[in-house]
Amino acid sequence: MIKKYKSKNGISSPLGLIIVLFIFLILVIIMVPYLYNIMIDVNQSTNYDMALFKIDYTDNGNVIIIHQKGPSINHENIEIQIDGKPTEKQFKSTITQGDSIAIMNKDFDGGEQIDIVANDNVIARKIVPNPPN
Repeated sequence: MIKKYKSKNGISSPLGLIIVLFIFLILVIIMVPYLYNIMIDVNQSTNYDMALFKIDYTDNGNVIIIHQKGPSINHENIEIQIDGKPTEKQFKSTITQGDSIAIMNKDFDGGEQIDIVANDNVIARKIVPNPPN
């Protein structure tokens, strides 16, 4: 004969399940923002790492920056700098392959360093040549 065991001191099954679900919910609430930030960081760094920018010069001394290859990039995270300072001219919308921007020669004397910066990381750099005499 099998005896059924009844505990008067234990937690009932529905209450135990509610406690376990409550603990799980608290863990989810804590972990989701953390994991979301990691995913955003990985996605952004992947996009910038895969982007290829070309910096060219025209005959009249203008600088042309072209997004040559790679995925589209949010323009708010890209900054064009001359000698470490942001230029007045920046991309104004999502940057897709083939997009370009021109910086006029009045901004250059020659020898300036042009950087394309994404999230405080330089992803392209070129030194402006001295203008022809």
